[in-house]
Amino acid sequence: MHRLPPQERAFALSAARSLIFNAVLAARVNDGTWERLQIGDLANLDGRGSVFRVEAPDTELTERCRRLEIHPSGPLWGEGSPPSAAAVLKLEETIAARYPQAAAACAAARMAQERRSLRLAIHELRCETEPRAVHLHFRLARGGFATSVLTELIESQSSESST
Repeated sequence: MHRLPPQERAFALSAARSLIFNAVLAARVNDGTWERLQIGDLANLDGRGSVFRVEAPDTELTERCRRLEIHPSGPLWGEGSPPSAAAVLKLEETIAARYPQAAAACAAARMAQERRSLRLAIHELRCETEPRAVHLHFRLARGGFATSVLTELIESQSSESST
Protein backbone atom coordinates (compact mmCIF):
# COMPACT_ATOMS: atom_id res chain seq x y z
CA MET A 1 0.00 0.00 0.00
CA HIS A 2 2.99 2.33 0.55
CA ARG A 3 3.62 2.31 -3.21
CA LEU A 4 0.29 3.97 -3.97
CA PRO A 5 0.12 7.71 -4.56
CA PRO A 6 -1.03 9.50 -1.37
CA GLN A 7 -4.59 10.11 -2.57
CA GLU A 8 -5.07 6.48 -3.66
CA ARG A 9 -3.48 5.25 -0.42
CA ALA A 10 -5.92 7.35 1.65
CA PHE A 11 -8.83 5.98 -0.39
CA ALA A 12 -7.64 2.37 0.06
CA LEU A 13 -7.25 2.83 3.82
CA SER A 14 -10.70 4.40 4.07
CA ALA A 15 -12.12 1.43 2.15
CA ALA A 16 -10.34 -1.02 4.49
CA ARG A 17 -11.83 0.69 7.53
CA SER A 18 -15.28 0.76 5.91
CA LEU A 19 -15.07 -2.96 5.11
CA ILE A 20 -14.60 -3.85 8.77
CA PHE A 21 -17.12 -1.29 10.05
CA ASN A 22 -19.79 -2.43 7.55
CA ALA A 23 -19.23 -6.09 8.49
CA VAL A 24 -19.65 -5.24 12.20
CA LEU A 25 -22.78 -3.24 11.42
CA ALA A 26 -24.20 -6.12 9.33
CA ALA A 27 -23.58 -8.56 12.19
CA ARG A 28 -25.29 -6.24 14.68
CA VAL A 29 -28.23 -5.74 12.32
CA ASN A 30 -28.52 -9.53 11.96
CA ASP A 31 -28.52 -10.09 15.72
CA GLY A 32 -30.79 -7.11 16.44
CA THR A 33 -28.30 -5.09 18.52
CA TRP A 34 -27.52 -2.27 16.08
CA GLU A 35 -29.98 0.16 17.69
CA ARG A 36 -29.60 -0.69 21.35
CA LEU A 37 -26.71 -0.42 23.75
CA GLN A 38 -24.93 -3.48 25.09
CA ILE A 39 -22.49 -3.94 27.96
CA GLY A 40 -19.08 -2.95 26.60
CA ASP A 41 -20.45 -0.70 23.84
CA LEU A 42 -19.05 2.74 23.30
CA ALA A 43 -22.01 5.08 23.11
CA ASN A 44 -21.64 7.90 20.59
CA LEU A 45 -23.20 11.27 21.40
CA ASP A 46 -25.44 12.25 18.48
CA GLY A 47 -23.71 14.67 16.13
CA ARG A 48 -20.40 14.51 17.98
CA GLY A 49 -17.32 12.34 17.81
CA SER A 50 -17.23 11.77 21.55
CA VAL A 51 -17.96 8.36 23.00
CA PHE A 52 -18.23 6.81 26.43
CA ARG A 53 -18.14 3.20 27.63
CA VAL A 54 -21.42 1.54 28.56
CA GLU A 55 -20.84 -0.46 31.73
CA ALA A 56 -24.52 -1.45 31.91
CA PRO A 57 -27.34 -0.15 29.72
CA ASP A 58 -29.52 1.22 32.52
CA THR A 59 -32.95 2.84 32.11
CA GLU A 60 -31.52 6.33 31.53
CA LEU A 61 -29.09 5.21 28.81
CA THR A 62 -31.74 3.05 27.18
CA GLU A 63 -34.13 5.99 27.06
CA ARG A 64 -31.46 8.36 25.68
CA CYS A 65 -30.71 5.77 23.00
CA ARG A 66 -34.41 5.48 22.15
CA ARG A 67 -34.59 9.29 21.78
CA LEU A 68 -31.55 9.15 19.40
CA GLU A 69 -29.42 11.25 21.75
CA ILE A 70 -26.78 8.50 21.91
CA HIS A 71 -26.04 5.57 19.62
CA PRO A 72 -24.15 2.29 19.71
CA SER A 73 -20.91 2.64 17.77
CA GLY A 74 -18.71 0.44 15.62
CA PRO A 75 -14.98 0.41 14.97
CA LEU A 76 -13.02 2.42 12.46
CA TRP A 77 -10.08 0.04 12.55
CA GLY A 78 -6.57 1.10 13.47
CA GLU A 79 -3.61 0.22 15.65
CA GLY A 80 -4.19 -1.93 18.70
CA SER A 81 -7.45 -3.25 20.01
CA PRO A 82 -10.77 -1.38 19.93
CA PRO A 83 -11.72 0.31 23.22
CA SER A 84 -14.99 -1.64 23.43
CA ALA A 85 -15.36 -4.48 25.93
CA ALA A 86 -17.17 -7.74 26.64
CA ALA A 87 -19.18 -9.35 23.82
CA VAL A 88 -18.96 -6.18 21.70
CA LEU A 89 -15.15 -6.36 21.67
CA LYS A 90 -15.22 -10.09 20.90
CA LEU A 91 -17.52 -9.52 17.92
CA GLU A 92 -15.39 -6.65 16.58
CA GLU A 93 -12.14 -8.61 16.90
CA THR A 94 -13.71 -11.72 15.34
CA ILE A 95 -14.93 -9.74 12.35
CA ALA A 96 -11.62 -7.90 11.91
CA ALA A 97 -9.88 -11.30 11.90
CA ARG A 98 -11.98 -12.22 8.84
CA TYR A 99 -10.32 -9.33 6.99
CA PRO A 100 -6.67 -9.63 8.06
CA GLN A 101 -5.25 -7.59 5.16
CA ALA A 102 -7.62 -4.68 5.77
CA ALA A 103 -6.96 -4.71 9.53
CA ALA A 104 -3.19 -4.99 9.02
CA ALA A 105 -3.15 -2.13 6.51
CA CYS A 106 -4.93 0.18 8.99
CA ALA A 107 -2.55 -0.81 11.79
CA ALA A 108 0.53 -0.47 9.56
CA ALA A 109 -0.61 3.04 8.59
CA ARG A 110 -0.64 3.82 12.34
CA MET A 111 -4.30 4.83 12.20
CA ALA A 112 -5.92 5.30 15.60
CA GLN A 113 -8.83 3.15 16.67
CA GLU A 114 -11.87 5.41 16.24
CA ARG A 115 -15.63 4.99 16.44
CA ARG A 116 -18.62 5.76 14.25
CA SER A 117 -22.29 5.53 15.15
CA LEU A 118 -24.04 2.37 13.95
CA ARG A 119 -27.10 4.40 13.02
CA LEU A 120 -27.81 7.77 11.49
CA ALA A 121 -30.30 10.22 13.00
CA ILE A 122 -32.19 12.26 10.43
CA HIS A 123 -33.11 15.75 11.59
CA GLU A 124 -35.58 18.28 10.19
CA LEU A 125 -37.01 15.85 7.61
CA ARG A 126 -39.45 17.41 5.15
CA CYS A 127 -40.94 15.94 2.01
CA GLU A 128 -42.51 17.98 -0.78
CA THR A 129 -44.15 16.24 -3.70
CA GLU A 130 -44.79 17.37 -7.23
CA PRO A 131 -46.47 15.44 -10.06
CA ARG A 132 -43.13 14.06 -11.33
CA ALA A 133 -40.74 14.73 -8.45
CA VAL A 134 -40.17 14.41 -4.74
CA HIS A 135 -38.03 16.89 -2.84
CA LEU A 136 -36.54 15.68 0.42
CA HIS A 137 -34.96 18.07 2.88
CA PHE A 138 -33.08 16.84 5.94
CA ARG A 139 -30.02 17.46 8.09
CA LEU A 140 -27.47 14.84 9.05
CA ALA A 141 -24.62 14.88 11.54
CA ARG A 142 -21.12 15.35 10.15
CA GLY A 143 -19.96 12.16 8.46
CA GLY A 144 -23.49 11.07 7.50
CA PHE A 145 -24.26 10.42 3.85
CA ALA A 146 -27.49 11.49 2.17
CA THR A 147 -27.04 8.58 -0.24
CA SER A 148 -27.38 6.16 2.70
CA VAL A 149 -30.67 7.77 3.71
CA LEU A 150 -31.99 7.67 0.15
CA THR A 151 -30.95 4.04 -0.29
CA GLU A 152 -32.84 3.04 2.87
CA LEU A 153 -35.93 5.01 1.84
CA ILE A 154 -35.97 3.54 -1.66
CA GLU A 155 -35.30 -0.03 -0.46
CA SER A 156 -38.00 0.31 2.21
CA GLN A 157 -40.49 1.58 -0.32
CA SER A 158 -39.59 -1.21 -2.78
CA SER A 159 -40.03 -3.95 -0.19
CA GLU A 160 -43.37 -2.48 0.99
CA SER A 161 -44.78 -2.30 -2.55
CA SER A 162 -43.78 -5.90 -3.33
CA THR A 163 -45.78 -7.37 -0.42
